[in-house]
Amino acid sequence: MARPLLLLIAAFLTAFAVNSSADEAIPRGQLPDDVRPERYRLQFTVDPRQEQFSGVAEIDVTVARPVRIIWLHGHGLQVSKVTVEAPHTVLTAKYEEVEPVNGVARLALSGELPAGHAKLRFDYTGGFRAGAEGLFREKVGDDWYVFSQMEPIDARRVFPGFDEPRFKTPFEISVVARETDKVVSNAPLAKTTQAPDGRLLHTFQPTLPLPTYLLALAVGPLDIVNATLPANAVRHTPLPMRGVATKGKGTQLAYALKHTPAIVERLETYFGIPYPYPKLDLIASAQMTGAMENAGAILFNETMLLLDDAARPTQQRSFYETTAHELAHHWFGDLVTPAWWDDIWLNESFAEWMGVKIADDLRPDLGSRAGLVDSSTYAMDVDSKRSGRPIHQPVSDNAQIASTFDSITYVKGGAVLSMMESYLGAQTFRQGVQLHLRRHENGVATSAEFFNALSDAAQQPPVVAAFRSFVDQPGVPLVSVESTGGRAGELRVTQDRYLPLGTSLAGGQLWQLPLCVHAYAGDGAPAKVCSLLTQHSDTLASPSGTTTVMPNAAGAGYYRFALGGSDLDRLVAMAAKLPETEAIMLADSLTAAFRAGRLPFGQFLEAARQLSTHPSRLASIALGSQLVDIKDHWADATTRSALSARIRDLYAPRLAGLGLDVRRGAYTAESAERRQLRRSLASLVVVHGRDPVLRGKLTEAARASLRDPAKLDPEFRSMAWIVAVQDLGDPFAQLLESTLLASDDSLLRRDAAWALGMAEDPQASARALALSLHPGIRTTELYGLLGGQFMSPVTRAAAWAWLRGNLDNVMNKLPGFEKGQLFGFAESFCDASLRPELDRTLTAKSQEIGSGELEVQRALEGLDLCVAQRAALGPSVVAAMGVH
Repeated sequence: MARPLLLLIAAFLTAFAVNSSADEAIPRGQLPDDVRPERYRLQFTVDPRQEQFSGVAEIDVTVARPVRIIWLHGHGLQVSKVTVEAPHTVLTAKYEEVEPVNGVARLALSGELPAGHAKLRFDYTGGFRAGAEGLFREKVGDDWYVFSQMEPIDARRVFPGFDEPRFKTPFEISVVARETDKVVSNAPLAKTTQAPDGRLLHTFQPTLPLPTYLLALAVGPLDIVNATLPANAVRHTPLPMRGVATKGKGTQLAYALKHTPAIVERLETYFGIPYPYPKLDLIASAQMTGAMENAGAILFNETMLLLDDAARPTQQRSFYETTAHELAHHWFGDLVTPAWWDDIWLNESFAEWMGVKIADDLRPDLGSRAGLVDSSTYAMDVDSKRSGRPIHQPVSDNAQIASTFDSITYVKGGAVLSMMESYLGAQTFRQGVQLHLRRHENGVATSAEFFNALSDAAQQPPVVAAFRSFVDQPGVPLVSVESTGGRAGELRVTQDRYLPLGTSLAGGQLWQLPLCVHAYAGDGAPAKVCSLLTQHSDTLASPSGTTTVMPNAAGAGYYRFALGGSDLDRLVAMAAKLPETEAIMLADSLTAAFRAGRLPFGQFLEAARQLSTHPSRLASIALGSQLVDIKDHWADATTRSALSARIRDLYAPRLAGLGLDVRRGAYTAESAERRQLRRSLASLVVVHGRDPVLRGKLTEAARASLRDPAKLDPEFRSMAWIVAVQDLGDPFAQLLESTLLASDDSLLRRDAAWALGMAEDPQASARALALSLHPGIRTTELYGLLGGQFMSPVTRAAAWAWLRGNLDNVMNKLPGFEKGQLFGFAESFCDASLRPELDRTLTAKSQEIGSGELEVQRALEGLDLCVAQRAALGPSVVAAMGVH
């Protein structure tokens, strides 16, 4: 009795000492280094039919110096008991979530914990989430399921711990579940035993070292389909692979299980390292909004996994790109993990670039590489703003983490990697990647260490400096190219920051810019000329006989360009003959010039006409998409009608040549490129060009499809339903709403949600907005219902009035990680009178939720730029359209 009594007395006496430290500054960014986790043992009791789960978490830690307070993470957990054991000390502790917005917790110990090894034990309960964060529930049919989504900082919703990427440890996970439920986690199942209450205890093998954000769970009456990753030249042993889906959908996993081994094999060959984990599960969830690279247990939105050979090309492309992206993370992100969130760009940029590279290698007909180039032009629009940010951005507060998962991280980062690979050479770049992975296997690394590996492989320090100049500062370079007028074959090249009309930014920014130019002479192949542009201005030699210059060879450079009058005319005249990626970058630079006030609208329209005949999809429609944006943001009703007619004139002949038959299976035998081209042209001509004949055709097909789905090919389903919702109004919208709510087909539901969101009739619009709050509506469907209402100039104002009154309700349906993205809807406005109200409402909400500040700034700046550009350039659009 003596020793326990002394411990109680000590606890009583030291309680006051604990209080003396209660005002210690809360670590809102990285935790202190005084206590580090070494291993976790987690046991969860999970019943998807209930609203809560319970858990026991044991964490082995190393204590660097004596402490009375331990800082860690926990978010919305009800901790009933905490014990702390060291070799000669047993303590209790008070758990308190002192920063409840982002989940920082404090353990106030009952005494001093000495330096050395210790074990923390927590008994607790937590609530299942509705959206994809932490442990979340979803109902499919009559059954309930639980899945997990921990990234970026939602593991703290599932267990108390040290929720930072630098803390990589093994995890021992076990789950108590009903006998009828199956359980999946990161590691293979070790054993299943009977729990005392009659349920089953599923015990999994220890994982390799992982950060908390990569843990995975799936529980419910799951279909599990077994398959194999066959051995190959890099990995000599087959590995188990499984597809996991909700009950009754397992048969739809065949396509994914058939094609995933080829993706794994390509990645193993590139990295020169076998797949790093003992098994691979592909898990399909209806509520997940994207996909997550959990080690050995990747979670997908089910539309990315449940498909077959007849699926629409966009769905097949999504499968290849997303699966390759998430699997690439298993080396770049899982095996070697960013040390902190400021380096998450390297994780995501690399996976984005690598996913496209592998998808394009396996299915070049799907157009993945051109898609990355096209996406980079959107990233450039974001990067052109004052509220842009560098790819590598310091993160000092948990509230800043969500904003790093944006187009700058994914798309600009991927484009910069592509540019560096192009400049260094694919083999040299690959050697640097392999060196980086070997140096940090099962550990963490920083951007600086990746740059060092590239430098060591390339033996070209200036290239690493060039890389850093794109990673460590925001902005888009503008490269101006002109003939010197002097010595033949010489070009004057000048760099500055691209500045859109209306910005408050100033120029003068410099990059270490890998510049590659294609010099065309006649009909032969172009000559490629490259140089590292390190100064404001320099000269570049071009081959004798050059008649036309394309300043961004292969579209591989992350920069915009400007050409003088006749030089630009010659390039535009051959636009339809340019390679697809060069044509895309030409279209972007023309758009940028127009929006900077340097290109007349008439010249812009002529370029659109030239590009409309380009054989590839993205190049041919690039400027058509810009006309749609001008129509929907700058124009009054009369000018919108004229712009719709111009869009029809530009793209209807091309569509007529391809034909438009929306019956199921009409184009199954065609190439994916041709099918995607038809679909994109039809969207321009029918939805935005408002072709009356084709709209009538699609409306009839849409009406028939609700009685007989075979009447309408899924490839054209969302488009036909959009037209029918707009032209038939609320009676059709009501039928479509019923179809959506009655279906468990996630792709059909998403198509219906986007169609309803495009409603223009006041009653149908009100129906779409109200439906977004229906408890059965999933997150991806909510985006469709709201997004379309903000896209249309007809419904935008009413949509904002509704959202302003229902902002809390909408926010409550979104995962915390995605709440800030909702603020992007404000950028759809081009009305200065609304700015104060938008600023006041969204800024207050951003402060309340602890994230989204950057998204609000970007949206408001987008509104400001739109107002300025419409005022300066809108009259030229009106004049060109002949509107009086």
